[in-house]
Amino acid sequence: MVIVRIKKRMNLKLRVFILFNFIFLSCSSEEAPQIDSDPDPDPVATVKPSFNKVKSILRNNPTSEYVMVLAHRGGFVSTPENSISAIQNSTDIEVDIVEMDVQLTKDNKLVVMHDTSINRTTNGSGLVSDYTLAELQQFRLLNPNGSLSEENVPSLKEALTFSKDKMHLFLDKGHDYLDLIYQDLVATNTANQTLIGGTLTWFQFNNQFSNLIGKINYIPRAGSGQTLEYINSFESSINPIAYFPSCDLISSNNDVFDKIKENNKWIFSTTLIGSNCSEVVLGSEAIWNWEITQGIDGIFTDKSQELVTFLTEKGLHNNE
Repeated sequence: MVIVRIKKRMNLKLRVFILFNFIFLSCSSEEAPQIDSDPDPDPVATVKPSFNKVKSILRNNPTSEYVMVLAHRGGFVSTPENSISAIQNSTDIEVDIVEMDVQLTKDNKLVVMHDTSINRTTNGSGLVSDYTLAELQQFRLLNPNGSLSEENVPSLKEALTFSKDKMHLFLDKGHDYLDLIYQDLVATNTANQTLIGGTLTWFQFNNQFSNLIGKINYIPRAGSGQTLEYINSFESSINPIAYFPSCDLISSNNDVFDKIKENNKWIFSTTLIGSNCSEVVLGSEAIWNWEITQGIDGIFTDKSQELVTFLTEKGLHNNE
């Protein structure tokens, strides 16, 4: 009988212990903070309401009431080119899209860099392809005045993560790496805010990257040597939201340029040094005015702040 009573007391203690733990765990699970499934990758960066407006108008037909500003190489007047700080600065001054260039490292990682070498923009030397990502990020970027910054060469994934829901990006020099770019877009959930420019014909695009049709925003370049067939082939397949015609094509005002406008697509153009539409050679406001009269909807520039001010004063850049 003594043994039976001892067993009963032990069973009672065991039941009380189990009940206490059940209540404790239940209360703990109710009060535990939930981890944000999509945390802000950079809480310091400012999220601009204008991002949503740009996203909206970019996904719709272009309008004569708005002209986009595209900051060349991130917009590098006061920051290192193709840098994270350049993206932030462009965000602060109401740039619509930041253009950045893509290069491939030795270990097949994408980095944001204009040149194939790191000589001009970092305190290192050699080709991007000579270094792994880790090795490359040991170097520091140079400021526009040549002084050493505190920034490293950003990977494409880092730039995309920083830009998420803050800034639209236009990736250049990357059409040979579209599969790798797409992997980074998926990893950062930024495909819907990223444009990729390239010189591939529709045949080349379809032959090499048919798996990406409908998954990326590919923006074809169009030169004066292009034909209507070139435009029609893209229109009947990937249906791009924009084209990037050369200044020669714009000034010739031929059937190809007319076809792009007829299809009601965004038309981006450059005013950069080396082009026939150089804002340095021809004068900033003169070339900006000319491009607007030609029906250009987005202007690549090295003078982002000045262009934003210029368009705002004309009522063509209201981000409210």
